[in-house]
Amino acid sequence: SVKSSKDEDVPAGFEEEMEHSTDHLSGSGTTLVRALNLAIHPGMPLMITGSNGAGKTAIARVLAGLWTPGGAAASITRPTAESTEDGNRSRPGVFVVPQRAYMVSGSLLEQVIYPHTLGEFYSLYEGKAEEGLRELQGILAAAHLGYLVEREGGWGTVNGGEKQRMALSRVFYHRPKFAVLDECTSAVSSDVEGQMYEHAKSLGISHITVSLRPSLTKYHTHLLTLTGDGTGSWTFTPIFSSSATSTTSTPSVTTGSKEGTGSGDLTRVLEEIRTLEAKLSEAEGGRLE
Repeated sequence: SVKSSKDEDVPAGFEEEMEHSTDHLSGSGTTLVRALNLAIHPGMPLMITGSNGAGKTAIARVLAGLWTPGGAAASITRPTAESTEDGNRSRPGVFVVPQRAYMVSGSLLEQVIYPHTLGEFYSLYEGKAEEGLRELQGILAAAHLGYLVEREGGWGTVNGGEKQRMALSRVFYHRPKFAVLDECTSAVSSDVEGQMYEHAKSLGISHITVSLRPSLTKYHTHLLTLTGDGTGSWTFTPIFSSSATSTTSTPSVTTGSKEGTGSGDLTRVLEEIRTLEAKLSEAEGGRLE
């Protein structure tokens, strides 16, 4: 079992879940998140939200293994990689997509398969490169980038545009168990965004989204809200939506807040998010002027 900072037992779930127990996440002497303790199961897409500076990206970095949670009792258990059903490819346990995707200095093919190399790609398909390229063409189409091959005259070159959709095409190619999406669709239209979330769902990818966009809640089953009030408190609420994937497992949760988790609280949280999003848009507009 995993223990929180209050030494409360949290039963371990089945093997392919992601468990996170931490005393606190902090920086510059400020506690961002305190006593966060939950398990994320496959088929349980989670949305992490809260005001700017509340600690959303900090959680994403801990899930990615870039940061370690603080506290003597803090721990995180991530799912391991495994072979796909055909046995030809390793499926990552966790794949992280940041808001600003890294673009390699190479071909369009290398952009899609990153962090795989060309050698790994050709080894994977063992003389059936054309079959692999057809698969990649389908992946680009799912990311609404199907026109790139023709526009760029083949798989040899690529320009610096369409970066966020390119990053999502990598998720479709690698097919991880969990994909941590940190504001990575902020420059994508809402209709295309929705289609890409649905495609990820069809591939069996459980997404953990960091975002302030209320329109994304319908693609998730649970909402983790960071209050950002300096106390490190948070709330965890279910989202009732026909678009989100249902889950038969009940996560083990130790809340870090005394607030309720009913539908009224969810409505209040979403209203706060909309207000914050409007203020953020106004601030960005002022900077552009």
